[in-house]
Amino acid sequence: MNLRIQITLTDQDGHTEIHPVDVEAVLPETGDILIDNVEQEILRINRDVIRTTISAYLEELSKKSPPCGRI
Repeated sequence: MNLRIQITLTDQDGHTEIHPVDVEAVLPETGDILIDNVEQEILRINRDVIRTTISAYLEELSKKSPPCGRI
């Protein structure tokens, strides 16, 4: 299953950035511990999406800001 998740970041000034993230998930449909397996996959997706979005945001932010210690 392919999922497209959209993360919207809003700063204190009200500016927003939208970060679409594509992830692939394997959600089991049968098995003895079905709910646990689905929950683990959802948690993995959540972690990956947050990590990808924060990384992209910080990369864009670093392009806009002068390097530390320089004005």
